[in-house]
Amino acid sequence: MTTHPRQSPALQADPGRQPFRILKVGAEGGSFAVHAREGDQGSLEFQVIVSESVLDEAEVASGWLPDWEAVLVHIGRWPWPNLFPLAVHPDWRGRVMQAVLIFRDREGASVRPSALTRWQSLCADQGGQ
Repeated sequence: MTTHPRQSPALQADPGRQPFRILKVGAEGGSFAVHAREGDQGSLEFQVIVSESVLDEAEVASGWLPDWEAVLVHIGRWPWPNLFPLAVHPDWRGRVMQAVLIFRDREGASVRPSALTRWQSLCADQGGQ
């Protein structure tokens, strides 16, 4: 499985716990990805990596987040479900799709129908990793 082409130092720090990509979302000028790895206690921990000029940020990696809910809070500041879904790990399709369905922007609006169709297609597609 491929990872982000320019991994942050945090992703490279511990080769014994190789991260894998759960989600990649594109926007004009860049993308962000959510990676996971096994943590010290055996549970998954997550990292969000923003690259290029997506959402007016340089490449930035979050610290390791303790759970999926923390990831959703972290990426919830952006209208991520209305951006372009590029990849979803097969084992995470259900959780990602659920997050898309419950997302509300700052005005309380749900995901645009055209964006929802893209997510449904990617999460149903066997090749959408």
